[in-house]
Amino acid sequence: MSFQEQIPENAAAPITGAFGIPAEYFGSPEGPDAVRADELVAGGIETRAMGALRAVLHDPTTGFASLGPEERLAALPETLATVERIGESHRSEAATPRQRGILDPLLDNHLAHATTQVGRLANRALAETDDRIVESRIGSLQQDAAVSWDDPARLRVLGRAIVN
Repeated sequence: MSFQEQIPENAAAPITGAFGIPAEYFGSPEGPDAVRADELVAGGIETRAMGALRAVLHDPTTGFASLGPEERLAALPETLATVERIGESHRSEAATPRQRGILDPLLDNHLAHATTQVGRLANRALAETDDRIVESRIGSLQQDAAVSWDDPARLRVLGRAIVN
């Protein structure tokens, strides 16, 4: 029997998985090894998403928290959009429905936490900006009072402005 006679006529190419590795190498798609592999992949995606969220919020040079109050308020819409983009881009990395099922609740939790942090930082920036405005108004009222120290009617008007 020759070599060509030994080859079956309907020989199909072996089914390969990711990177050309045969699917049998990973075991059954329902086995404990496959579940653990999906958990590991989802954990890696979650870790990368957390790093990206940390960079957007807390990077010492470019993060949202490092901005001044006025810049923080101006960057608020862009930062919220960036947080959403990070979530969607990392969700798309899940290759199987099981990975997506594992990853979705984790990402939802991290995105909700990041959005809450953005809101807290924005509220703090708003309070700081309001305090600066009040300080400047009180400072100008003090200057007016110093100039009008001998006019009781003007001092009453300034006093009412401070109270209001």
